[in-house]
Amino acid sequence: MRLPLRWLIVVAAPELYEALSSGSAALARATDLVLQKHDAATSRQNQAFRTWHADAPAAEPREVATTNYAFPSPTDAPLLFRDGAPCAAVTKQPLFSADECAWIVEEAERAGRWTPQEFRYARDVVQQVEDLAEVRPWLEEACRDQIFPLLQATFPEVVGEGAAARDALRIFDAKILRYDAALKESYLGPHRDGTLLTAVTALNPLDAYAGGGTSFEALDETIRYDAGHVCCHAGEIRHGGARVTSGRRYALVCFVDSADV
Repeated sequence: MRLPLRWLIVVAAPELYEALSSGSAALARATDLVLQKHDAATSRQNQAFRTWHADAPAAEPREVATTNYAFPSPTDAPLLFRDGAPCAAVTKQPLFSADECAWIVEEAERAGRWTPQEFRYARDVVQQVEDLAEVRPWLEEACRDQIFPLLQATFPEVVGEGAAARDALRIFDAKILRYDAALKESYLGPHRDGTLLTAVTALNPLDAYAGGGTSFEALDETIRYDAGHVCCHAGEIRHGGARVTSGRRYALVCFVDSADV
């Protein structure tokens, strides 16, 4: 899937948005960087994360029950999602254990590479999963065996059927997000992701913070979910991280493309 160039640049490099109308060298650089990153997400040789079953057949995915949130109207849905796909879905049971989630948080805090997001609508800090030596291989396996099967089961019209379609999914980017009310790093404003699908895993329990959750403009609703549960949705729809009013919230977000779409 080749997303519209203007939209890709606005999403991935908003500070260079004005260059779109200037014909400047900045536009050329932004174009090259965005397309390189998108190509890396859909080709195996450039992929930062090894998420496919290259040496062994894919295991049959287990059924995961979800609570689905429908689009208010089919016209609210992106084109690829108009055949009955939900606006968002949240697992009814944790996909990952409390111990796994706590371990990811511990690894991120131990690394301490928190960086403010560069987007004007962001007031949170992040770490790149590819820089976390132990979490990275864990995430590769989790995508192969749990996250990608969940996305395929939730959005079959978009991902396609069978192991080959599941193995065509790619991580465009993966980050650990931290929202901290005391540090005024507490929310992520409404935006769109420049990818096909997004999966957000809550990494700490709801009683660790007040507020928070994932907000969806189309639903006019904020969905809160406990540690280990996963919220997945189309990357195109406008959404955000609701403000944390006290405490600290952690989440793992995976931005997913497909080499087949």
